[in-house]
Amino acid sequence: MVPSSRDDGGEKRGGRFDPGPKDDSFRCYSFIDVGAKRKDGQYLYRNSLYRLAQTKRVVKKYGPKVIRLRKAVATHLRLKSKSSG
Repeated sequence: MVPSSRDDGGEKRGGRFDPGPKDDSFRCYSFIDVGAKRKDGQYLYRNSLYRLAQTKRVVKKYGPKVIRLRKAVATHLRLKSKSSG
């Protein structure tokens, strides 16, 4: 069964499935596109994805989550900032 709304993790558009952020393939594999290259070595999506990441909407929605995750990883690895001694 193909989900019919974003609440279910994706949306069917025409004859294809457009994954949403709750879809496993989106969450687990979307990082691959940043490094995708053409045969000549040029990046396919990196610049547009980085521009998207800098938009106010994305920063507002994901910024706090990224900060919490980075702090959790640093705490788990017992890392300290240079200023904390």
